[in-house]
Amino acid sequence: MAITTYSELQAAIADWLNRSDLTARIPDFITLAETRINRDLRAREQQVIATANVDTPFFALPGDFLEFKSFRITDTGGSAFELMLATPEQISAALTESSVSNTPRFVTIIGDQFQLWPSPDQMYVGSLAYVRKVPALSDAAPTNWLLTDAPDVYLYGSLMSAGPFLRDSEALVTFKTLFDEAIEAIRVADKPVVGVLRTEFPQRGLQRRYSIYSDF
Repeated sequence: MAITTYSELQAAIADWLNRSDLTARIPDFITLAETRINRDLRAREQQVIATANVDTPFFALPGDFLEFKSFRITDTGGSAFELMLATPEQISAALTESSVSNTPRFVTIIGDQFQLWPSPDQMYVGSLAYVRKVPALSDAAPTNWLLTDAPDVYLYGSLMSAGPFLRDSEALVTFKTLFDEAIEAIRVADKPVVGVLRTEFPQRGLQRRYSIYSDF
Protein backbone atom coordinates (compact mmCIF):
# COMPACT_ATOMS: atom_id res chain seq x y z
CA MET A 1 0.00 0.00 0.00
CA ALA A 2 1.34 3.42 -0.99
CA ILE A 3 1.48 5.96 1.82
CA THR A 4 1.59 9.39 0.23
CA THR A 5 -1.38 11.22 1.80
CA TYR A 6 -3.03 11.71 5.17
CA SER A 7 -5.91 9.40 4.25
CA GLU A 8 -3.56 6.69 2.98
CA LEU A 9 -1.57 6.95 6.21
CA GLN A 10 -4.73 6.50 8.28
CA ALA A 11 -5.72 3.48 6.19
CA ALA A 12 -2.26 1.95 6.59
CA ILE A 13 -2.35 2.42 10.37
CA ALA A 14 -5.74 0.71 10.60
CA ASP A 15 -4.44 -2.12 8.40
CA TRP A 16 -1.27 -2.64 10.46
CA LEU A 17 -3.27 -2.62 13.70
CA ASN A 18 -5.82 -4.95 12.13
CA ARG A 19 -8.57 -2.84 13.65
CA SER A 20 -11.61 -1.26 12.02
CA ASP A 21 -12.93 0.47 15.14
CA LEU A 22 -10.20 3.08 15.60
CA THR A 23 -11.18 5.57 12.91
CA ALA A 24 -11.77 8.34 15.45
CA ARG A 25 -8.52 7.60 17.30
CA ILE A 26 -6.07 7.28 14.42
CA PRO A 27 -5.75 11.06 13.87
CA ASP A 28 -4.73 11.30 17.54
CA PHE A 29 -2.03 8.68 16.98
CA ILE A 30 -0.70 10.72 14.04
CA THR A 31 -0.72 13.93 16.08
CA LEU A 32 1.18 12.21 18.89
CA ALA A 33 3.66 10.87 16.34
CA GLU A 34 4.21 14.41 15.00
CA THR A 35 4.89 15.63 18.52
CA ARG A 36 7.55 12.95 18.94
CA ILE A 37 8.97 13.63 15.47
CA ASN A 38 9.43 17.31 16.28
CA ARG A 39 11.30 16.36 19.45
CA ASP A 40 13.61 13.84 17.80
CA LEU A 41 14.13 14.87 14.18
CA ARG A 42 16.45 17.58 12.90
CA ALA A 43 16.44 17.10 9.15
CA ARG A 44 17.91 19.27 6.44
CA GLU A 45 14.43 20.25 5.26
CA GLN A 46 13.64 21.72 8.68
CA GLN A 47 16.41 24.31 8.49
CA VAL A 48 15.15 27.61 7.10
CA ILE A 49 16.02 31.32 7.04
CA ALA A 50 13.39 34.01 7.62
CA THR A 51 13.94 37.73 7.09
CA ALA A 52 12.06 40.71 8.50
CA ASN A 53 12.55 44.37 9.30
CA VAL A 54 13.53 44.88 12.94
CA ASP A 55 13.20 48.22 14.74
CA THR A 56 11.91 47.19 18.17
CA PRO A 57 13.51 45.07 20.91
CA PHE A 58 10.66 42.54 20.94
CA PHE A 59 9.23 40.55 18.04
CA ALA A 60 7.39 37.27 17.70
CA LEU A 61 8.92 33.87 16.99
CA PRO A 62 7.82 32.30 13.70
CA GLY A 63 4.72 30.15 14.12
CA ASP A 64 6.64 26.99 13.18
CA PHE A 65 9.70 27.82 15.30
CA LEU A 66 11.37 24.84 16.94
CA GLU A 67 15.03 25.64 17.58
CA PHE A 68 17.31 28.66 17.28
CA LYS A 69 20.37 28.49 15.02
CA SER A 70 21.59 32.04 14.44
CA PHE A 71 20.46 35.64 14.05
CA ARG A 72 22.06 38.34 11.93
CA ILE A 73 21.09 41.97 11.37
CA THR A 74 22.11 44.32 8.57
CA ASP A 75 21.98 48.07 9.02
CA THR A 76 21.04 50.70 6.44
CA GLY A 77 24.68 51.07 5.47
CA GLY A 78 25.04 47.39 4.62
CA SER A 79 27.10 46.37 7.64
CA ALA A 80 26.09 42.98 9.07
CA PHE A 81 26.24 41.93 12.71
CA GLU A 82 25.85 38.41 14.01
CA LEU A 83 24.09 38.49 17.37
CA MET A 84 25.08 36.24 20.23
CA LEU A 85 22.46 34.18 22.02
CA ALA A 86 22.06 35.20 25.67
CA THR A 87 19.84 34.09 28.53
CA PRO A 88 16.88 36.24 29.62
CA GLU A 89 18.70 36.82 32.91
CA GLN A 90 21.76 38.17 31.09
CA ILE A 91 19.62 40.56 29.05
CA SER A 92 17.82 41.72 32.18
CA ALA A 93 21.15 42.37 33.88
CA ALA A 94 22.44 44.23 30.80
CA LEU A 95 19.37 46.50 30.82
CA THR A 96 20.27 47.60 34.33
CA GLU A 97 23.67 48.66 32.96
CA SER A 98 22.30 50.51 29.93
CA SER A 99 18.93 51.02 28.24
CA VAL A 100 20.30 53.29 25.50
CA SER A 101 19.33 52.33 21.95
CA ASN A 102 22.24 51.18 19.80
CA THR A 103 23.21 48.41 17.40
CA PRO A 104 21.83 45.18 18.93
CA ARG A 105 24.50 42.77 20.07
CA PHE A 106 22.55 40.00 21.80
CA VAL A 107 19.30 38.13 21.37
CA THR A 108 17.33 35.99 23.80
CA ILE A 109 14.06 34.09 23.75
CA ILE A 110 11.32 34.90 26.26
CA GLY A 111 8.15 32.89 25.85
CA ASP A 112 7.06 33.26 22.25
CA GLN A 113 9.16 36.36 21.59
CA PHE A 114 12.71 37.35 20.77
CA GLN A 115 14.28 40.21 22.70
CA LEU A 116 17.26 42.20 21.44
CA TRP A 117 19.78 44.18 23.45
CA PRO A 118 20.53 47.00 23.07
CA SER A 119 17.21 48.17 21.67
CA PRO A 120 17.60 48.89 17.92
CA ASP A 121 18.56 52.47 17.12
CA GLN A 122 17.38 52.23 13.50
CA MET A 123 15.62 49.89 11.12
CA TYR A 124 17.61 46.69 10.56
CA VAL A 125 16.99 43.74 8.30
CA GLY A 126 16.97 40.65 10.50
CA SER A 127 17.92 37.23 9.16
CA LEU A 128 16.91 34.35 11.43
CA ALA A 129 18.19 30.83 10.81
CA TYR A 130 16.12 28.30 12.71
CA VAL A 131 14.76 24.78 12.77
CA ARG A 132 11.06 24.59 11.91
CA LYS A 133 8.46 22.05 12.91
CA VAL A 134 7.38 19.41 10.44
CA PRO A 135 4.13 20.72 8.89
CA ALA A 136 1.22 18.90 10.50
CA LEU A 137 -0.92 16.61 8.36
CA SER A 138 -4.67 17.13 8.10
CA ASP A 139 -7.51 16.74 5.64
CA ALA A 140 -6.74 20.28 4.45
CA ALA A 141 -2.99 19.59 4.27
CA PRO A 142 -2.85 15.94 3.19
CA THR A 143 0.91 15.65 2.62
CA ASN A 144 4.26 17.17 3.50
CA TRP A 145 7.92 16.61 2.69
CA LEU A 146 8.42 14.05 5.48
CA LEU A 147 5.51 11.84 4.46
CA THR A 148 6.81 11.97 0.88
CA ASP A 149 10.43 11.20 1.76
CA ALA A 150 10.01 8.93 4.80
CA PRO A 151 6.51 7.49 5.23
CA ASP A 152 7.97 4.87 7.57
CA VAL A 153 8.68 7.58 10.15
CA TYR A 154 5.01 8.55 10.18
CA LEU A 155 3.74 4.97 10.11
CA TYR A 156 5.98 3.61 12.88
CA GLY A 157 5.57 6.76 14.96
CA SER A 158 1.78 6.47 14.77
CA LEU A 159 1.80 2.74 15.55
CA MET A 160 4.11 3.40 18.48
CA SER A 161 1.68 6.04 19.74
CA ALA A 162 -1.18 3.54 19.49
CA GLY A 163 0.58 1.11 21.85
CA PRO A 164 -0.41 2.74 25.17
CA PHE A 165 -4.01 3.20 24.03
CA LEU A 166 -4.24 -0.47 23.03
CA ARG A 167 -2.31 -1.51 26.16
CA ASP A 168 0.06 -3.45 23.92
CA SER A 169 3.53 -3.10 25.41
CA GLU A 170 5.08 -5.52 22.90
CA ALA A 171 3.85 -3.46 19.95
CA LEU A 172 5.06 -0.30 21.65
CA VAL A 173 8.60 -1.66 21.97
CA THR A 174 8.61 -3.05 18.42
CA PHE A 175 7.39 0.10 16.72
CA LYS A 176 9.54 2.37 18.88
CA THR A 177 12.58 0.46 17.68
CA LEU A 178 11.49 0.79 14.06
CA PHE A 179 10.68 4.48 14.56
CA ASP A 180 14.09 5.19 16.12
CA GLU A 181 15.82 3.37 13.25
CA ALA A 182 13.90 5.41 10.67
CA ILE A 183 14.82 8.68 12.43
CA GLU A 184 18.46 7.64 12.62
CA ALA A 185 18.49 6.79 8.90
CA ILE A 186 17.47 10.37 8.11
CA ARG A 187 20.18 11.72 10.41
CA VAL A 188 22.81 9.59 8.69
CA ALA A 189 21.62 10.61 5.23
CA ASP A 190 21.75 14.29 6.20
CA LYS A 191 25.17 14.10 7.83
CA PRO A 192 27.53 16.30 5.78
CA VAL A 193 30.79 15.01 4.39
CA VAL A 194 33.40 17.24 6.01
CA GLY A 195 36.53 18.07 4.07
CA VAL A 196 39.30 20.54 4.75
CA LEU A 197 37.93 23.57 6.58
CA ARG A 198 39.02 26.89 5.16
CA THR A 199 39.63 29.53 7.79
CA GLU A 200 40.55 32.47 5.56
CA PHE A 201 37.00 33.48 4.65
CA PRO A 202 36.68 37.26 4.43
CA GLN A 203 35.04 38.90 7.43
CA ARG A 204 34.45 42.22 5.76
CA GLY A 205 31.06 43.65 6.61
CA LEU A 206 30.39 41.10 9.36
CA GLN A 207 31.00 41.80 13.02
CA ARG A 208 30.51 39.54 16.03
CA ARG A 209 30.05 40.87 19.55
CA TYR A 210 30.97 38.66 22.50
CA SER A 211 30.80 40.43 25.85
CA ILE A 212 27.39 41.44 27.06
CA TYR A 213 29.02 44.07 29.24
CA SER A 214 31.52 45.48 26.70
CA ASP A 215 31.58 49.18 25.91
CA PHE A 216 29.83 50.40 22.77
